[in-house]
Amino acid sequence: MARLFEPTRIKSLALKNRFIRSATWEGLATDDGDVTDELIAMMVDLAKGGVGLIISSHAYVDQQGQATPW
Repeated sequence: MARLFEPTRIKSLALKNRFIRSATWEGLATDDGDVTDELIAMMVDLAKGGVGLIISSHAYVDQQGQATPW
């Protein structure tokens, strides 16, 4: 279990520990998919809490790529 807290690397990416927050749906974006203060605050809290790697949730660059509302 102690290895969870050890620094590691994924190729050239250095991580301070092995805790990874997987991509999940938060429902914190606007109806148009824009970032909100709540979404930013959640990511900041995860980072300050010590998560070594945060994989962001679904994002899209065109309306056709939107999988769900928010």
